[in-house]
Amino acid sequence: METAITKIISQLYDIGKFKERCNSKACENAPTKIVTVYSYTLSRGRVDITNIYLCDAHVKSVALLKNALRHAVKNGIIETEIKNL
Repeated sequence: METAITKIISQLYDIGKFKERCNSKACENAPTKIVTVYSYTLSRGRVDITNIYLCDAHVKSVALLKNALRHAVKNGIIETEIKNL
């Protein structure tokens, strides 16, 4: 399940590459938020999948990401947690 989720996320963001700039593709702004994407199932509990560093302008795109992930994952719950850096 995590590989399908990571594939969708990597199409939208440069995950795992930068912490000093926004992970939205072609954005050079400094990040202000960290978004943790995680799955939750009864058998495994909470499993953190990845962290995405976003600027204020791109943090709104998390709602679209969450919607895309919910359609891709049939078993389990996908959630996001947004925190200030």
